[in-house]
Amino acid sequence: MLDFQFSLPTNLIYGKDKHKEIGSYIKPFAKHVLVHYGSERIEKNGLLEVVLKSLEAKNITYTCLSGVQANPEIGLCRLGVEKCFEENVDTVLAIGGGSVIDSAKAISIGMTSDEDLWQVINRPDFMPEKVLRIATIVTLPATGSEANGVCVISNHQEKKKVALSSPLLIPAVSILNPELTYTLPSYQTAIAFVDIFSHCFERYFDLSREGMLWDSLCEATMRTLVELGSQFIDDPQDNRFRDEMMWAATVAHSNMLGPGGDFACHQMAHALTVAFDIPHGGALALIIPTWCRYVCGSHYERFQTFFKRVFKVNSVDQGIKAMEDFFEALGATTQFKKYYDKDVDIKNLIDIVYSKNRAYIGNGLEEIYPADAEKIFISVINKTIA
Repeated sequence: MLDFQFSLPTNLIYGKDKHKEIGSYIKPFAKHVLVHYGSERIEKNGLLEVVLKSLEAKNITYTCLSGVQANPEIGLCRLGVEKCFEENVDTVLAIGGGSVIDSAKAISIGMTSDEDLWQVINRPDFMPEKVLRIATIVTLPATGSEANGVCVISNHQEKKKVALSSPLLIPAVSILNPELTYTLPSYQTAIAFVDIFSHCFERYFDLSREGMLWDSLCEATMRTLVELGSQFIDDPQDNRFRDEMMWAATVAHSNMLGPGGDFACHQMAHALTVAFDIPHGGALALIIPTWCRYVCGSHYERFQTFFKRVFKVNSVDQGIKAMEDFFEALGATTQFKKYYDKDVDIKNLIDIVYSKNRAYIGNGLEEIYPADAEKIFISVINKTIA
């Protein structure tokens, strides 16, 4: 097994109506909060009002900043940093999914330097030395950002995306109320399933971990997701599966399933989100099956075991087809041309993936060099629509 260190400093509070007590949970460390969220949806449905009343009840002052979109943008993060300096903010409270939480994490980093935030986080060796406290109320379970230290930010003007990770970025408190996910549209639910699944999948295919228990935990979580996804496919209006889906998202990407991971699929998917504005989970549904076809020949037994235990099929070819069928049935297409049906600049995608002078991506299973990534992208782009 790999050497590892595990701690989960996040106070995870799971249950219905728990968001109404957010003031009590953050009172020990919060005096002035930046309440950070996406659209006006939480204003219209009353969630924001409930949260603000809870803060007021505990004499916690606040400043609001909305406008986070999928693939959170550096411009709004810069504005958040300015507001935090102006208002002497000590805590960022994110209400939303992974995009909002990642934006909050970037803002918390920005308070530590007078330099431009984008320049700071793009340094190859950058690691924050201190950040603002972060708390979350999750309304879209997918990325596990509520209990991990990962942050992914886009610069749409430069067509770049940067990912960084630090234990300091792990939220202090996260509220997980599955009721807040009951009105999620079907497509957002579908791509969330793919994102959660990918976090287990990419850990499972890091063979350097050599952990029997870690493998079993990943397999169990992925089987659960396939079963929950099947419930969603059968009856999208039945919200009972969402309770476990919310917990699965946190489990999948908080190191509960062990360290490491071969995240080549994630890095190639990031390029598709930057270049074509494809949602993160949607991009993963395009990349993962094609990556499987490209690398499975060298690791046939591992893939055969995976597909037998998770999708209950015996051959790798049948397993990849079963995975594609599952994603499609969820509503997450595996066909790139349904997103974009024009000529594609493959070189631009390669430049995005291999920024910061990377020689290769992937770790623990297969090293993917630019020539490999080019072949994978070509296969994704040229896939025939049935």
